[in-house]
Amino acid sequence: MKLRMNIKEAKEEIKRTLKAYTGCGRQPARPIPPSKQRPILLIGPPGIGKTAIMEQIAKECGAGLVSYTMTHHTRQSAIGLPYLKSETFEGETFQVTEYTMSEIIASVYDCMRTTGCRYGILFIDEINCVSETLLPVMLQFLQNKTFGTHRVPDHWMIVAAGNPPEYNRSVREFDMVTLDRVRKIELEADYGVWKEYALTAGIHPAILSYLEIHPEYFYSSRLAAQHHAFVTARGWEDLSCILLSYEELEEPVSQQLMEQYLQHEEIARDFALYYRLFRTYGEEYDIAALLSSDEDAPFWKERCRRIACASADEGLALSSLLYDYLSTCLASFYEKQDFAEKISAHCDALCRTCRSGSFFDDGSAYLKKQRDIISIREKNTLYSPEEAAKEREVTALLEEWLLEIRTQKKTGSAVSDDPVQQLLSRKEAQKKTAAGLAAAVSSRMERAYRLILERGSEDICVLHLTTDLSKNPQAAAFLFTHPCGAYAECCRHLLFSERELAIQKEIATSEASS
Repeated sequence: MKLRMNIKEAKEEIKRTLKAYTGCGRQPARPIPPSKQRPILLIGPPGIGKTAIMEQIAKECGAGLVSYTMTHHTRQSAIGLPYLKSETFEGETFQVTEYTMSEIIASVYDCMRTTGCRYGILFIDEINCVSETLLPVMLQFLQNKTFGTHRVPDHWMIVAAGNPPEYNRSVREFDMVTLDRVRKIELEADYGVWKEYALTAGIHPAILSYLEIHPEYFYSSRLAAQHHAFVTARGWEDLSCILLSYEELEEPVSQQLMEQYLQHEEIARDFALYYRLFRTYGEEYDIAALLSSDEDAPFWKERCRRIACASADEGLALSSLLYDYLSTCLASFYEKQDFAEKISAHCDALCRTCRSGSFFDDGSAYLKKQRDIISIREKNTLYSPEEAAKEREVTALLEEWLLEIRTQKKTGSAVSDDPVQQLLSRKEAQKKTAAGLAAAVSSRMERAYRLILERGSEDICVLHLTTDLSKNPQAAAFLFTHPCGAYAECCRHLLFSERELAIQKEIATSEASS
């Protein structure tokens, strides 16, 4: 029986619990009383993604999120500074010590006020590393959802996280009384699950290619004497960010840089060597130029010959380079398509608004209203800064169009006297541009497969590219609307290979038990 969960399984379990405890905006048919809503206690290695999944859950469920790391907190900061309060009992007055509302509970109410979310998650990290003076408060918090006399608001779920003792010498074990009041979930590192995330998060292709060859290096921890050598999922992701930045700035990348993120000397050294080799492959293949070149050109033919007889490591590197290039093209296409759709919707609304009055006055009023809406939604966190920036970009282009149409009308250089018709023409031009980009991406996809199929349809590199594209939501959506024959054929080979492996596993299990 499996007792541990990977981070993806834990995420889905927490989402289910959030719905059961809070209803996520709707009242459950059989609500769980607050006294029976056990906090979730995640125990797992550092850097595995515990904090990241909290942010994802909150975003996907439209819930509030307040996060705290407990290592710097004291009893006073957790439950507030004490003050004296007068109480009367049987005619006598007594001075009683009480605590003010803690900054943690206050932050929950502040989140509810600023976001409008009535339900959410209070996430307490490193809960088993608190000071000895704070430990009783933490136990009370887990058992009763209170800090001193102040309760966590209804419809807010508690998730606490900590590291196992082998990763942190300051860990304090919880007793049976506490554990009997929480839902303990033990986490394990799982490269396959992390890769699904990495494929859509833009992780550096050299890292993905390297970990395909050495999945055992995805998460490693070795404690020798006083030295702790380790590599974590967080380390790989943060290393990816710095590598991409250094490459864009054309700064040199050294082994010392790798060791600052991969704190395992052997793995850091091995990856540094692989990274230099990967960069060489990238320069020699020049994927962008290759997929745009004529198939009769010597450059294309020479690379096809090289791919056919390349080593497995070089083939996997090529597969990662192709995937990275195609996923970048797809992201650019969908960003421009989304922009074109937003422009189209606003153009239609503008035209409806402007037909009844002055085109330019009504158009300016409409765009001013849109700017106000963007500001309000950003202020209330209904738009992220990135989403707000995209919306402002749409509004700015529409303002530019209105100004150009007004200028052309004044100078008599307009193609049409009807400004509404001019606006609609510009909208259609945007849609045609997006359609042209789709055709370009589809062509590159076909050429990428023609290139890598030089290794044969059942080669591991071909299967890796097909699997990675299938796991990318944008690629899967694009291939559904713009079918690629080579991809579909490789999918059939992939399904056959997976079924063949499953049958072999069943036979091996049967033979072992007989």
